[in-house]
Amino acid sequence: MNFRWIFFGLVFLPILFFSCNKYSDISSSQLSGFAYIHDTLNGDPPIPMRLEPIFLNKGTDTNSYILQTTTDSAGHFYISNLGNQPSVLYSRFTKSKIEYSGKLNLGKANSINLQVYPVFQNGFSFIVTDSKGGPVPKYKIRVYTSRSAAIVDSLKYAYSDTLTNNNGRFFKYNVNPIKYFLTGKDSLNGKTALLLDSLVVDKVGLYFKIHQLKN
Repeated sequence: MNFRWIFFGLVFLPILFFSCNKYSDISSSQLSGFAYIHDTLNGDPPIPMRLEPIFLNKGTDTNSYILQTTTDSAGHFYISNLGNQPSVLYSRFTKSKIEYSGKLNLGKANSINLQVYPVFQNGFSFIVTDSKGGPVPKYKIRVYTSRSAAIVDSLKYAYSDTLTNNNGRFFKYNVNPIKYFLTGKDSLNGKTALLLDSLVVDKVGLYFKIHQLKN
């Protein structure tokens, strides 16, 4: 037996295999994972990104794509036929007038999680609490762009009509930089709790305010 050939096979064949592996940058021709939306204003836990687009492109370009798929109802996605070059995975979409975006430069992993965040220039976050400082969920709020409209308090003139979330918070992204007037009327501990407040939003930045109800 020629030990020189055995030595050659043990040393050089693995090198030859890895150097010719077409998926050396991405360890598999398939890629799967989950996408999550992060609420940066409320601080809520990430939620699955349901039924939204996922794109794959070469390099770091997120202005075009070579492959596309859509997440399922659990936020899971699957892409096959990956190339042999470094790729970027990204998502960009608009929901409830808010743009969301996220990207991830792919390495050797074939199972990854994509994190997506809201893209905003300005906005406000308004928290409603009870007399003890606890959050008031599902509290009815209307937003107006003028004081006179807020005094009338008619849905017809409302800029927004909504409820606070489970954390007692109401927020809006990417709004006109003006003064807003907020009204509210709902039952709290068996009594009527009224709200009348205002806030000013600048062209850039997020405005935070806490309103404590008194009833």
